[in-house]
Amino acid sequence: MGRSIWLWGLIALAGFIVLAGVFMVAFRMYSGQGYGGMMGGGYAATGPIGSSVGGVTRRTSWLSSAELATTIRVGEQAARIDKKTNRIVYRGKNVNLVALASPHGVPNMTFEVDGLVNPTLVVPAHARVTIELVNTDWGYMHGFEVTETPPPYSSMVMMGIQNDFIVMPLPPRTTQNLQTAQYATRTETLTLPAGTYHYLCPVPGHAATGMYGRLIVT
Repeated sequence: MGRSIWLWGLIALAGFIVLAGVFMVAFRMYSGQGYGGMMGGGYAATGPIGSSVGGVTRRTSWLSSAELATTIRVGEQAARIDKKTNRIVYRGKNVNLVALASPHGVPNMTFEVDGLVNPTLVVPAHARVTIELVNTDWGYMHGFEVTETPPPYSSMVMMGIQNDFIVMPLPPRTTQNLQTAQYATRTETLTLPAGTYHYLCPVPGHAATGMYGRLIVT
């Protein structure tokens, strides 16, 4: 009996921590604390290092499996992909970056970009970088955040980093079946000055378990 109460107490505590983390992300987005204020209606925001582009509210949309495959192909077209170094280099003034959150067939709690897991991304300084986040996971929300703060990250990552840009967390795919599922997606655009940054998932616990990568702006 005592062990059961102790177990349920731990479960309740874990649930509280997750909810508190989600609340912190939402609060800081909409109040302007740490994210530079609400940008374009409230989905993407930036801090001191970058700027969002366009000022347009972008709401969540949904992709079929066929549309997802097309989106991935488009994202790969302007990329120079190096599988040996797990590095992707983008050129030009306009960069289209498609990030898949925890897709089937790759390690859990990771990003996949152009077929690589948590790759180092290299983009030109001040380029217009369009980030399309697609949550391909089954069961978990995921977002995409850019920060100057390097790893390691704590479970409550948003409380200990410089928050510079964020695509708010998206719901998981609608069904477990990959072919019939609908996939939540959202697109935001930013520009960055030269420097070394990191991208990560801001949902509590995800970056701490490895859902992050390096972003180099040259």
